[in-house]
Amino acid sequence: QDIPAILWWDCGEKAIRTALKREGFTRRVERKKCPLTADHAADRLTWALEHVDWTDKQWDVVLFSDEVWAQPGKHTRTWVTRRVGEEYHKDYVARRDQRKIGWMFWGSICGKYGRVKGIILPLVEEIMREHLELEFQQDNAKGHSAAFTHEVLEAIGIE
Repeated sequence: QDIPAILWWDCGEKAIRTALKREGFTRRVERKKCPLTADHAADRLTWALEHVDWTDKQWDVVLFSDEVWAQPGKHTRTWVTRRVGEEYHKDYVARRDQRKIGWMFWGSICGKYGRVKGIILPLVEEIMREHLELEFQQDNAKGHSAAFTHEVLEAIGIE
């Protein structure tokens, strides 16, 4: 709305929207993601390139695990104007930092074994014992890389 006034243009909001749309820009909800260092981004790319040609059979024995942190309070959407394919460009993504207050929800997926619900440790332990061929895959979040976490996973036979 304020663009014509700020730039001293003699046109309306609709003209600007039409011009932006013609150039491929649309209004979209801003994506959220955790901040990545250049090293983290490089590590993720390396991992992806190492696994890009894996077969379904290879993926069938990988159990991916992750969690989400839900926070109380007002949840609003921020809208950005961008082109298709730019959803994860740094200019159109909101930095998402961890907070102290909230609830953590955990989940895992596996190509072959379907959904896993419940409290993480007993379920992961049971699944890993029943399916020794599974490779447990998680991100390198601080909680996953803590010495205590490694000790617990080792104690129940998960590498």
